[in-house]
Amino acid sequence: LLHGSWAHLLVNSVWLAAFGSPLAVRLGNARFLAFWLVTSLAAVALHHVFHAGEMIPVIGASGAISGMMGAAARFGFGMSAAGRRRSFAGRLLTFREVLASRTVLTFLGVWFAINLVTGLGFAGGPSIAWEAHVGGFLAGFLLIGLFDPLSGASASGNGRF
Repeated sequence: LLHGSWAHLLVNSVWLAAFGSPLAVRLGNARFLAFWLVTSLAAVALHHVFHAGEMIPVIGASGAISGMMGAAARFGFGMSAAGRRRSFAGRLLTFREVLASRTVLTFLGVWFAINLVTGLGFAGGPSIAWEAHVGGFLAGFLLIGLFDPLSGASASGNGRF
């Protein structure tokens, strides 16, 4: 449970519950763990691109949780079949459908704006690894189809997960 502060741990816990729980149910344990690892590695990789050669530790689970948020965008924030709650139900949206969805575009805009403000130092300063957030988010958004057992890539054998 290594995090920068108790507030960091609390915020990550809330987002993990909101985005991680339904994604774990959808993917299953092994795929969810693999997704977590891949988005974490993507988060660290993008952070390294901006901070190569610097001795800046990256702690917390924000990169992987951002990956879960990126994956959520591909589900379009639809309602469950019962209409009671938002869920990761149904098929993944195509990139064309994402670009046509006002809800998803609003989510993407707000998410990236918050990270831009954070990155410019207006809300947390250099102690927040915004680059890791973006790396995890992009990996989750782009790669969720490889992990989703219900997507075409995974079901047709094109994806290993």
